[in-house]
Amino acid sequence: MRKIGIIGGTFNPIHNGHIALAKTAYNELSLDEVIFISSGMSYFKKDIVMPSREDRFNMTNLAVSDVPYFSASDIEMKREGNSYTFETILELKKIYNDAEFFYIIGADTLFSMESWKNPEIIFENCNIVCAVRDDIDINELKDKSIDIENKYKTHVIILNFNKIQLSSSEIRKMLSNNEDVSHLIPAGVLNYIKENKLY
Repeated sequence: MRKIGIIGGTFNPIHNGHIALAKTAYNELSLDEVIFISSGMSYFKKDIVMPSREDRFNMTNLAVSDVPYFSASDIEMKREGNSYTFETILELKKIYNDAEFFYIIGADTLFSMESWKNPEIIFENCNIVCAVRDDIDINELKDKSIDIENKYKTHVIILNFNKIQLSSSEIRKMLSNNEDVSHLIPAGVLNYIKENKLY
């Protein structure tokens, strides 16, 4: 059975922290591949002005193109309306019907996932890979992991990941101030941003 990692987000823009997290998960969990899914329209971030879904997908594709075990999926880009993770997981199950899925998130996300639409479908169909990359109390995180495992009969894996103090919002601010971000995002992504005047 293939082991497939899934990492999703608005990727506004995708940065080296996302890439490092995916590589860590790939290596530590012996995954066969990691799929990056740039969201279509996130109902959590509908008030944030952002590049089109096409531009965000193109940036994601550029960021992962030189890593053979990475790929970018346009599965949410093609869907009209709000993007719901549970729908994406069900679509992926049809495409990769013999795969075991590992849904990769940051530690803070674990505390909010139950507020998502139909979270039980995500938990039922995926192992949850929780990266300790935020200033989260590890004991609190372990307690939450046990709670979710018991409630949804899923498996939560806490991934050792060196904290990277890096966020897309900080990068957007730096770009708008014409600051150098070449050490923070892949070269192809930076060129795309400049060519298309995205920020």
